[in-house]
Amino acid sequence: MLRYQGRLCVPKVSTLRQKIPAEAHNSRYSIHPGAIKMYRDLREVFWWNDMKRDIADFVAKFPNCQQGVMRFGNKGKLSPTYVGLYNILKKVSKVAYE
Repeated sequence: MLRYQGRLCVPKVSTLRQKIPAEAHNSRYSIHPGAIKMYRDLREVFWWNDMKRDIADFVAKFPNCQQGVMRFGNKGKLSPTYVGLYNILKKVSKVAYE
């Protein structure tokens, strides 16, 4: 393998190009990343022609990886800023209510 601008240039060997995303996907620290996230992570270390397409094809095999983050019924960031109205029964302290 060659190294160019700090990245490993992967030769045109289909088994090797399939093994790299598989290893990244099966990593203990991978939480079903989508194609874009996996591509961004792998492009820091590896490079090959049609890398983005190969990773998108790999991720397409796994439905869990294609879903966005679902929290609180909304798709996207985890920042609910409004929960809803509550009846305040009594004030317990300066910042605590029942």
